[in-house]
Amino acid sequence: MAVRSSALDEDGAGASFAGQHETYLNVVGAAAVAEAVARCWASVRSSRALEYRRRQGFPLDGARIAVLVQQLIPADVSSVVFSANPVTGSRDEVMINASWGLGESIVGGTVTPDTYVVRRRT
Repeated sequence: MAVRSSALDEDGAGASFAGQHETYLNVVGAAAVAEAVARCWASVRSSRALEYRRRQGFPLDGARIAVLVQQLIPADVSSVVFSANPVTGSRDEVMINASWGLGESIVGGTVTPDTYVVRRRT
């Protein structure tokens, strides 16, 4: 299973919380999933996440996080697709970051992905 965070105020116009909260991959068994969920919830209070919230001007109190439990599908190649170009803000472009392995390496910044920018119309 994949146990992933989703903060209520993440990925807005001015900030992306990608990589700030914990994600657990290849979790096997009910007890391990329950433990990963608890650790994922607790990551909203990690020093990394709180410092990021402070730097971005988000309140430190009352931060809320949802935790998703999903079936993990092993992948040879993964991508993260932005429906608008996050560099230029252009909604006429779609940006794709792709790399070998699971998408966590892209989101976590542990690889330099291949980047593709495509025009929405073509």
